[in-house]
Amino acid sequence: VARQCRPSDRRILLYVGKLVERKGIVPFLSVLSRWAAQNPRRHVELRLAGEGPESTAIGHISVPANLIVRQLGNVPYDELPCHYAAADLFVLPTLADEWGLVVNEAMAVGLPVIGSRYSQAVDELVTDGENGWLFCPDSGEQLYEVVDRALRLPWAVLLKMGDAARQRALQYAPSDVADRLAEVVTCLSRA
Repeated sequence: VARQCRPSDRRILLYVGKLVERKGIVPFLSVLSRWAAQNPRRHVELRLAGEGPESTAIGHISVPANLIVRQLGNVPYDELPCHYAAADLFVLPTLADEWGLVVNEAMAVGLPVIGSRYSQAVDELVTDGENGWLFCPDSGEQLYEVVDRALRLPWAVLLKMGDAARQRALQYAPSDVADRLAEVVTCLSRA
């Protein structure tokens, strides 16, 4: 699915995954709320695709009028591409994560990623300032700076970063990974 190109004053951020403490959504939303309060002329929407025990806490966080938080609930897998395509940025503020396939999916659609360094997928796929932004989720100030950089970016630059994200994700297509594994097996069999 191709990303929907729609220059707008509102930036749509998407998170896909469980709404559990380990995923860092509540601290991320607190920082995003602070940013929105300090930038009242900018409009942001955070869409959360997933369910979990943090849903209630998220619903109770007070946010400024220029920040909309939409809890989409559990979205069927075959409907996720439409949600990726409708977003401008993907966020993964996890406090600890193995390979989150959602990063590959978001980048394949052309979404730059605001991602935690504590995710193996982010650490491997995201190059800061090129196809997304990296931060340590245990540093609220670092996260604020990354959110500020991402949300102030001109639309044309955001699209260019999205193209770079897509190109990077396509390097991890199943056929490419299979080819790399075949090369490793060939090298090992010669050794």
